[in-house]
Amino acid sequence: QVSRVCDQVSRVCDQVSKVCDQVSRVCDQVSSVFDLVSKVCDHVSSVCDQVSSVCDQVSSVCDQVSRVCDQVSRVCDQDSRMCDQVSRVCDQVSRVCDQVSRVCDQVSRVCDQVSKVCDQVSR
Repeated sequence: QVSRVCDQVSRVCDQVSKVCDQVSRVCDQVSSVFDLVSKVCDHVSSVCDQVSSVCDQVSSVCDQVSRVCDQVSRVCDQDSRMCDQVSRVCDQVSRVCDQVSRVCDQVSRVCDQVSKVCDQVSR
């Protein structure tokens, strides 16, 4: 009887060992997935920082151009052809700046959402 019990215990131990091996493999796979996600998150974060920096620079340039346009429009004689051309260019630049600002806002929102997801995953 003791021998039989020992055989059964041995079999159970073998099965437990197999299950533990499988669990270990799954844990390794999960760990590698999390490592990959972490790398992707780091890369996305870096890209978002770069985009944010570019957007800040563009915004600064747009502000400067806007100031120059305002000054020119004050000084300018509205009847002159030159002033009309400057006014047209300023309008176009203003439109482009508005579009860039919108795109930058959208990118910023996406980056914020990705950042939240990455924070949750890292926990």
